[in-house]
Amino acid sequence: MAARRPAQRLAAHLASPSTRISQSQFTSTRRWLSSSTGSRASRTASSSNFSPLWLAAVALGVAAPVAYKMIDMEPLRLDPSALADRDAQKKRESGVSEDSPMRLRMEKFIREQQAIIVAELERLDGKKFRKDEWERPNGGGGTTCVLQEGNVFEKAGLGVSVVYGSLPKPAIEKMRANHKTLDPNVESLDFFAAGLSMVLHPRNPMAPTVHLNYRYFETANPDGTSAAWWFGGGTDLTPSYLFDEDAIHFHKTLKTACDAHDKDYYPRFKKWCDEYFYNKHRGECRGIGGIFFDDLDDSERDRENTFAFIQDCLKSFLPGYVPIIEKRKDMPFTEQEKDWQQLRRGKYVEFNLVHDRGTAFGLNTPGSRVESILMSLPLTASWKYMHEPEPKSREQRLVEVLKDPKDRHHTSIISPWRHNLFLSINHATRALRNKAMEPLPSHRQLLTALITSISDIAPPPASSTDDSTALGSIPPSQRPRLLTLHVLFPNLVLPALDLLDRGLVTRLKRPDADAPSSRGDDSFLVRSLATTLARRGRDFGLSSKRYIVHLDAWNCSCASFTFDAFPSHPAPAAEQSRPPLPRHEDWSFGGMSLDARGDAPPCCKHLLACLLVDKWPGMVGGHIEQAIMKHNENRQDHGGA
Repeated sequence: MAARRPAQRLAAHLASPSTRISQSQFTSTRRWLSSSTGSRASRTASSSNFSPLWLAAVALGVAAPVAYKMIDMEPLRLDPSALADRDAQKKRESGVSEDSPMRLRMEKFIREQQAIIVAELERLDGKKFRKDEWERPNGGGGTTCVLQEGNVFEKAGLGVSVVYGSLPKPAIEKMRANHKTLDPNVESLDFFAAGLSMVLHPRNPMAPTVHLNYRYFETANPDGTSAAWWFGGGTDLTPSYLFDEDAIHFHKTLKTACDAHDKDYYPRFKKWCDEYFYNKHRGECRGIGGIFFDDLDDSERDRENTFAFIQDCLKSFLPGYVPIIEKRKDMPFTEQEKDWQQLRRGKYVEFNLVHDRGTAFGLNTPGSRVESILMSLPLTASWKYMHEPEPKSREQRLVEVLKDPKDRHHTSIISPWRHNLFLSINHATRALRNKAMEPLPSHRQLLTALITSISDIAPPPASSTDDSTALGSIPPSQRPRLLTLHVLFPNLVLPALDLLDRGLVTRLKRPDADAPSSRGDDSFLVRSLATTLARRGRDFGLSSKRYIVHLDAWNCSCASFTFDAFPSHPAPAAEQSRPPLPRHEDWSFGGMSLDARGDAPPCCKHLLACLLVDKWPGMVGGHIEQAIMKHNENRQDHGGA
């Protein structure tokens, strides 16, 4: 009987006409008190009327700051909250302004950002989100926005949750480990939690999955004033195919937001992110990281400065992710690449269900809203027994990056040679002292190796008589070599090939030479395209503009070569000696050139055309003629050029 006395006294008090309390509050309070008496029947009856909508906050990570501290404790009590009533009254009377409590300002901010992000994602996808608005009868509520089977996103979810409740004494005692301002002598504390959580799973395997969560937690004294507070959150990227430029852009955007407040934030929170999002049973990181932090309270910065930091981080999401998804969403992909995306999603599911503390807390909470908790999971995923990617494949490269970071704390998820770009100058200097970088080849060495590799490309079969298809017959695997040459000489390669195609290059043989030389000691005559448009004859006696090219001396008689060889602002000399590359047939790009360009020999379209003829005769040699020149004619050509 003694166990029922508190409930009996409360029921008698509520029955008094002078007591003004809503029926919903009475029902909720009686339900909680009845559950403490051990009456299983009454607990079962009351639970059937209990709306679980508040538990969306658990699914969205809002309770994560408390979850992993209390995972083995009794659940939080979400009883009628005087704090919720006070906040609701303030919003009704004066709205939310800069002078409002941080609880209301954080709620307003994340709701605004949710609307902005949803609008931008709907623009990208072309389809609309399903929006579910919900409210707790005694304070709080949220908005869950989900898009499934979209044009760009296979599944996308954004949720705002606002929760009012009461912390039991065991939770307070454990949370004091990180928050000494909590009073250990009270039996309970009102608390407030608000957060925005988001996960986007694109259709295209070239587009990365992204996760975001920013939250605020506060406890209140009996008079409604703030007792303890802290912020948490972060953003991270999980690609199926790694593009270095995407990783650089994503991390650079986060670093910019962090550096505006503290230069140590980015390296510190990046390391925290790499450690948290680690799939221990797989021995690999979930993705290429981002930032992650928790328990940022007054021991770190004052509340206004930390709130400003949270705002900048959340606002940096769209500039950091939208350019990536716009670039990748329409890229072509194969069925095998889609299968790989499904396998990587399987790893994502494993982390969320096995290691994520917020998900575990939600699933272990009685009466939780499972649909909201599992909103972060992809629409589809797959697992294959003992699957391993092909060696030296793009898939294998991603696995190597995720499995083998360059330090024990997984702080080099991005390619090691890129990582220093994201650190401040002091951190970069310290890192470079401990890392010996391999010397890069010089400009001349690179071009020498490239031209030699092009000369190794086999000519088309002898049965092919159409010279116009010679370059088109190059295997696709070999074409990047020519593309690289075009990148290095964007204004020369196509004009040089055009000269060869029009038959404007002639090899000049010495009278005593029995066969054409391939060692660069021949001369070439290149006629101007402008003087041959009207006539196609090859009469060297006719007056026309022509140029003499000597490969061994690395010289052309045209004005373009002269200007390139003697620029108005000479390039600085090389600062350090470079190890020599293996010599190919005892030749070097630039010949014996020792010019003002330093390590970058001059070049022109005439010289490049002749070089291709000399080093790639099987492919373009059929486009030139040979002529025997007398010594006096040779001197005349030199003098008249």
